[in-house]
Amino acid sequence: MLELEERREIEKRIRRINEEIRKLEEKYGMSYKEFYNRVEGEISPLLEKFDIDEVMDDLQRLITLLDEKEKLLKKLGVNANLFAELDEDWVRTFP
Repeated sequence: MLELEERREIEKRIRRINEEIRKLEEKYGMSYKEFYNRVEGEISPLLEKFDIDEVMDDLQRLITLLDEKEKLLKKLGVNANLFAELDEDWVRTFP
């Protein structure tokens, strides 16, 4: 069982992660799921406004944040599979 202080620290870190994800959503004008699926599918609309290196760096940052958040949620006893949720909305854009 987690100590109250440890639980608070985990919750605080999750809030910071959510804030970082929100900033990425604002930057790209779409939810993080849409951003992920756009990069995994048809990336060209993103490249009209952003450099490929910037997009890929932000994708890596998003994956790192989601991975950390998932691990923290599990410490809190929440069974989360954030990456499976991303794949649920994935739409194949190439034949």
